[in-house]
Amino acid sequence: MGRANLVWRADTPPRLVAKLHNGPTLMGGRERFRALPSLTDLDVAILRACFSGDASFYAKDLASTSALAARVGAHRNTVGPRMRALAKARVLLPWRLDADAAAMGLARARVVFSGPSPFRDEAALRSILKVDGVKAVNEYGPEWGVVVHAEDDARLQARIELAGEIGGAGAKHVCYQIGAPPPKRWPRLSPRELRVLAAIVGEEDADAARLAADLKVSERTIRRDLDRLTRARILVLHYGGEATPPRQALAYVEARGDPAALARLEAALPGVVMRNALPDALHLFLVGPSHEAISKRVAEASRGAATLVRPWTRRHLNPAYFAWHKAMLERRADLIESIR
Repeated sequence: MGRANLVWRADTPPRLVAKLHNGPTLMGGRERFRALPSLTDLDVAILRACFSGDASFYAKDLASTSALAARVGAHRNTVGPRMRALAKARVLLPWRLDADAAAMGLARARVVFSGPSPFRDEAALRSILKVDGVKAVNEYGPEWGVVVHAEDDARLQARIELAGEIGGAGAKHVCYQIGAPPPKRWPRLSPRELRVLAAIVGEEDADAARLAADLKVSERTIRRDLDRLTRARILVLHYGGEATPPRQALAYVEARGDPAALARLEAALPGVVMRNALPDALHLFLVGPSHEAISKRVAEASRGAATLVRPWTRRHLNPAYFAWHKAMLERRADLIESIR
């Protein structure tokens, strides 16, 4: 089997990242890229299938065009070109293997700050990205914020405060902040499984032969580990996107209310490309012709739900996040070995 096939289904293309950005189609041919003037209904469906996982974060075990096409109800020959156009526009970035933060028992938060955006100060942005566990820095019109993970609640709070201090933040709004469970509720993973995760998070694929050689076990053992981690939804695919769709606006909507009201709100809103289902809230990411049009649409649909709408103008996914995540997984493996 090919390298990516060790984890995902048999029709998974082995280097989707290179294929999306270097030109070959997923079927092996070549085609010219077309401009992406605006998102079609199919584009919205593709982005939602990629970004909107069943857990709290945007992760999906979808690596093949066929699986994605089946999910959105279109032919793979139709879906492939749209994915390439979205990738060229950087609305959809390539996947990375990831250890799901919620499944791993990490504390996590999305916070919005008032004050000048660090996107206007390159030195400040670089400094914020050096804070351990910062996964992304976002700009919400006149506001900005971070998505941050940590091993425990104290570190999470300290990192939120540090990011805000570096950015010269004013008022702080917590979109969500979820504490870490006690260690006894961590997933029951062996030190070897944690080291497998540490080796592949942030990568495009998993090479069982290399992992087996590094960990001094058989390839069959590694394949079994990868399969178990995937079935447990600990090892997932993480998609990203940095660009706003051309000629369209992107908005971030926080909604609170009873489950029925939140379900009605979501059903009434077209253009949902991402969703975070939290225990007491629903966070949606919508595309539309303008922020004003999206705000009006949300106000008309929000009967029985309290909503807050922000323009989402820019985001920067932190390339240093996976280095921190790898080190955290190695430390957890060392801890388990030390107490055995």
